[in-house]
Parts: sequence; C-alpha cells; structure tokens
Amino acid sequence: MAGLLSRIADAFSRPMPPAAPVARRMGDSVYNPLTGLGTSVDPSTFNRHYHRPLTAAEIDQSYRGSWIMRKLIDKPAKEQVRTRRAWQSDKATIAKLEAEEKRLKVWEKVKQAEIHRGLGGGAIFLWIDGDSPDQPLDPSRIRLGAIRNLIVRHHSRIVLGEMIFDMADDWYGSPSYFQLNDYKLLRGTTETELRFHPSRVIVFKAEEVPDLYTATTEQKFWGASKVEVALAAVINCDTAQSSFAGMIKDAVNVIIGIPGLTERFQTTSDIQAFQTARMTAVNAARSIWRAIVKDNGKGGPNAEGAETIEYRQMNWAGIPETLMVFIYPVAAAGNMPATVLLGKSPDGMNATGDGDMTVWRDEIDNRREVDLRPCLEQLDLALIPSALGKEDAVVWWRFPPLKTPSAKEQAETGKLKAETVQIYINTNLVPDVAMAEGVQNMLEEDGTIPGLADALAKLPPEERFMLLEEPADPNADPNAAPDGGVVE
Repeated sequence: MAGLLSRIADAFSRPMPPAAPVARRMGDSVYNPLTGLGTSVDPSTFNRHYHRPLTAAEIDQSYRGSWIMRKLIDKPAKEQVRTRRAWQSDKATIAKLEAEEKRLKVWEKVKQAEIHRGLGGGAIFLWIDGDSPDQPLDPSRIRLGAIRNLIVRHHSRIVLGEMIFDMADDWYGSPSYFQLNDYKLLRGTTETELRFHPSRVIVFKAEEVPDLYTATTEQKFWGASKVEVALAAVINCDTAQSSFAGMIKDAVNVIIGIPGLTERFQTTSDIQAFQTARMTAVNAARSIWRAIVKDNGKGGPNAEGAETIEYRQMNWAGIPETLMVFIYPVAAAGNMPATVLLGKSPDGMNATGDGDMTVWRDEIDNRREVDLRPCLEQLDLALIPSALGKEDAVVWWRFPPLKTPSAKEQAETGKLKAETVQIYINTNLVPDVAMAEGVQNMLEEDGTIPGLADALAKLPPEERFMLLEEPADPNADPNAAPDGGVVE
C-alpha cells in the first residue's frame, strides 16, 4: 500500500507535458453557455431553411386562388407595358412600326410573357412565313409583313434541348433548341413536335437562381417564380383575412338564459350522451335563433324563474392594425409599396405618397431596362424588317416616363433647361454648331415643339445652324477699316 501511494505522489510531482493545441469551431452566431443561447438547449439552433420547388399546378392554383398573389404578379407586368415605348424616327417610319405592333398585338403578348415571368418564366416564339423555325434567324431575309404570329407559352409547356456550353458560341448558356409539344406544325397532320432555334425564341426568365448544387439545369435557366418567393407571406395574409371574416358573423352575440334548461334536456343517465345532446341543442339554437341558449340556474337575479337576454359586442380594436402587419411582408416580397398593393392612399394627415410612388416607379424603370429591354431588342431584329421591309439601324426607341408631368411642371422644366442652355452659350465653351444641334435634339426628344424634326430636316445646313454671313451694308464706305478707321 505504501508503495502504491509513493508511486502516485511521484506521478503528481512530475511536470505536466505541454497541452496540445485544441481545434476550436468558429462561427458568427451568438453563444452563451450560461443562458443556453446558441447551445443545444436553444431551440433556434435547430432552425433550418427548406426550399421545395413548386410544380406548375401548385403555382397555377396559388395564382388563381389568391387575389393577393395575382396582384403581386399582374401589377408589375401591367405597369411595365402601360406606357409602351416611344420610337425615334420620322413620322412615316414611326407609323409603320406602330401599325406592325398593333397587327401582331405586341404589347398584349409582352404583358402575357411578363406574367409568365412572374409565374416561373415563359417565352415568345416568332413564327415567320417562309422560314424554317429550327434555323437561325436572318433579319436580312425577312420581308414586309413576314411575321405571322407571336406565340406565348409558359415554361411548363416548353421542352429544352441540350444546353450549349461552348463558350465560343453566341448562344452559350441557352438550349440548342426549344420544343413546343402542344402546337401542330402542319394542320391536318399528326405531327406535334415543333422545334425553334434560340434566335427565334424570346425568353422571359424569372427570378435568378444561384448556381448552386441544389438547382437543376432547367431551374437555373428559367429561374424561380415569384410565387415561391412570396408564398409563405401570402398564405399568412390570406389566413389572417379569412379568420377575421369568420369573426364577423359573431360580431354581436345574443345569450339567452333559461332557468332549469339542463334538467329539461337531461333524459338519460349517461353523462357523455347528455353533454352531447346539450351541446347539439345549443348549436342548433344558435343556428336557428341566432342566439346562444344557456342554463340560467334557478332564475334571473330579479325574480325566481326569470329568463335573461344579454347582448355582447365584439371589440374590434387593434384588428385592422393586425391585418396590416400581414400585408407588409407580402408587399416586401413583391418589391412594391403596400399602398400600391392595396390601391389606397397612404395613411396619416401629412402623408402624400410621393415617396412610395417614387420607389415604385424606380422599381418599374429598373425592370424595364434590365429585364424587358433585352427582350424587346431581340424582337426588333424581326419586327423592324417586317414593318419596314428592310433593316434600319437608325431607328431607335426609349421608354416614356411612368409619370406624366402636368402643364405647369413641363413649363417650369422647360424654363430651367432654357436658362441652362443660355448659360452654356454665354461661356463660349461649346461651338455654335454643336450647341445648336444639341439644343435641337433636346427639343425633339422632349416633344416641346411638335414637328420640329421634320421642319429642320427640310432646311439646308447653313440655314439650320445659322451659318449664313450677315448681308453687307450698301451705305458702308468700302475704304473703311474693320474698326471704323480709314484705310490709307
């Protein structure tokens, strides 16, 4: 025993070896072992986000079954096409282009495609007479009125061909073809497969999907629908509204107290059967008489055996504010102000709504430039030759402003521009010809003077830019020096 104790004491007297470095798990979460925050005791440590892609049927049901979801999808699409686009060319050319857009119902088709974009993506197929749809589009071969139809389809009706991964290919990242399975190539035949070259398909992609391992190639190409992004917020909002609507029928409760009611209904010794019969009778009375009938004991407070009638009004205080709490996440998911989603003016005595509308117009302008413009530019490769009979590189267009200024605002803006132009002229920093051409272009684009472009085009350059020399004075002395002296 003494030997054992001696060995133990000797072991404790030896110096301890240096501790090996311990690998620690680093993170950016809050960790507090005293309160359990961030540990296994904290339930939030087990929270995880889970994404389940929705099927086309589920997206369709959500879009058609919820007015809020439909508003989230339709409102941006309608707003993007509301002002159409402003062509920049001579009147005759603009008239032909606008007539071709009207014939093909371009803006109706673009609106449908934008709605499909919100529902997960879609496309517009160009059907051109005399061309094989599976061949690349050649604008130089498109004759006048060659576009027969614009076919709009949701991505669920489109089959993608093998993806092009050759980085030297102009269509890198696109499928080698798009196939329509619900369209017959030749009428009266059984042939149903129809393939289009990517140059003949204008793709309206949905919300961008990150290039991560969880997404399929097709999901990365088409993107995610707005329904998937906003579904949870919309369901919560619809549930809150439905629950509130169910409370309206109980806004006023009539409660009738009848003495000895329990004894009158007690016809069996089985307590459970008695309670069931009693509750059934109460619910039946509530349905038939619009009142709740209860046992009033031995009678009312004033007289033995008396009946009582009570009216209970439901308190609605705070319910409207609670419903709005569910509206705000929906508006945020749709990137639109709540005032636009609900179609109402802002609350508050001094609220004008200018800030909300400015944010909304900026959002639509961004969508038009980033998402819609590339689609229209691809369409114009075929639309312009079909309208004019040939390609025209001079024709261009712009999106009109979403807000139309009043006459007073236009006058004030024009005055400020004129004063600014005069300041530049006085500085002599810009040559006169360049300044004249720039101001004329500004007046033409602003539409300040209707028909100005056509009128200026008829003038020779000397007269248009005021390059003519001033006529000589017939009474002037031919021997006079330029400074007014006399030439000797």
